[in-house]
Amino acid sequence: MSSIMRGLGIGLFTAGILFTFISVPNSSDGSTTAPNGYELVKSEELKSLQEELSTSKEQLAQIQLDLEAMSKENNTDEQVEEVDDPSSDQVKTVLIIRSGMTSTDISSILEQTNIIKNRKDFDQYLEDKKLSEGIQIGTYELNSYMTIAEVANLITK
Repeated sequence: MSSIMRGLGIGLFTAGILFTFISVPNSSDGSTTAPNGYELVKSEELKSLQEELSTSKEQLAQIQLDLEAMSKENNTDEQVEEVDDPSSDQVKTVLIIRSGMTSTDISSILEQTNIIKNRKDFDQYLEDKKLSEGIQIGTYELNSYMTIAEVANLITK
């Protein structure tokens, strides 16, 4: 019997707390009051705000995509600048080595610009001579007449 009374008392206490915090619409003028820290918004206004938020999110996503594309273009443009010399079949390139670039990144760029014929040979040379960790950040003028050893020595000084 005492457990039933205790359960009934707890239930009434909980109901009282709930009624204290829940606002009840005022039936005389149809308005409602919002709990502290909240604001009432009409459903049309809410839909408008949700649409505006959705549009803003789409615009933000597009801006982020544009920034990523611009960043990729800048990195590609800055890493290698080819210098054309119409009087020769020699390829000249300005290689910009930036922080975080690996020897594999550099060998790929050198192969793509025809400074070296095989990036794997260049990587193997750097590994054999223990030069991979000695690559220096900087700007280097290279040409296709240079040997792998000359290129490696230039970028690892």
